[in-house]
Amino acid sequence: MPLLTFNSWSIESVNAVLGDISYEEKFGVLPNDKSNEIVRIQTHLEYVQNYLRANTPEGFTESALKNRLAIIDILSVYRKNEQFPSLTAPFPSRQPCFIDDRGVYCAVGYLIKETAGAEVAQGINTRHKFEYLLDMNDTVIDVWAENNGFTLTELAMIQPTYDGWYTPQPVIQPYTLTVAIDDTREKLLEAKLDTLQNDFDSISAVNQDQELIIDSLDKTLTSK
Repeated sequence: MPLLTFNSWSIESVNAVLGDISYEEKFGVLPNDKSNEIVRIQTHLEYVQNYLRANTPEGFTESALKNRLAIIDILSVYRKNEQFPSLTAPFPSRQPCFIDDRGVYCAVGYLIKETAGAEVAQGINTRHKFEYLLDMNDTVIDVWAENNGFTLTELAMIQPTYDGWYTPQPVIQPYTLTVAIDDTREKLLEAKLDTLQNDFDSISAVNQDQELIIDSLDKTLTSK
């Protein structure tokens, strides 16, 4: 595995620690708003999974490291299932989401649910739904990490962000649309009336000219 790099991180990166190094390494380019979301997350999780297998941290018990290997296997299953959270709130950039409104777990949330139970994971979600893992400062997560052979930085490496390419769309209320239509209709009618008035004035002018010509002819004939 290459050394970790932070150079490709941005607010639209799939991970706060690794940025988009996984995607860049696999495809040779950085992702953009047209990139497939599932592919981005799967690529990231596969990269982290391989990194975790190749790098064993020091200071953990034998039991914790055994748990670690089993949990990395669970992460592989999660990645292949392709069931990832999505955001329903209008965030301006990519955002972590521990458990989304459909009940879909993020990667770290899923690992905790599968090993410590859904109640524990849901409690973390209640406290830290949209937080980055290193900002949570949660004793429950600290203890879980210690018992299962992970550093908090490693858990932060796992945690993806989701659905950040959000562009707010203007909401058009029905009454606004009705007013707009009424205004347009009124303007069209006014324009039509103006045209008719102009036509009438033109006809009147022609009639006046014709009357003057007839009067002139009458006078000419009478004088003869």
